[in-house]
Amino acid sequence: MTLDYKKLVTDAYQRIFGDLDVAAVDDYMSHDFIQHNPTIADGPSGVKELIQKLISQGVKKQKIEFKHIVAEDDTVILHSR
Repeated sequence: MTLDYKKLVTDAYQRIFGDLDVAAVDDYMSHDFIQHNPTIADGPSGVKELIQKLISQGVKKQKIEFKHIVAEDDTVILHSR
């Protein structure tokens, strides 16, 4: 069985950033996740803090619209709005 990386990544992105599901972070991100945004800490804890901050600021759940999805082997690139 081949893993569908596009589905895996879009599901993760929707659950974490669209549904603001803090618990989903542990389902999809490894403990050694490297965050490339200098204002967010590395690892799942940094993403969880971001989600909690967004919720506290009144950000609501939303359906992520994926404009482009490019996948090659285990690398996936998303363009969303």
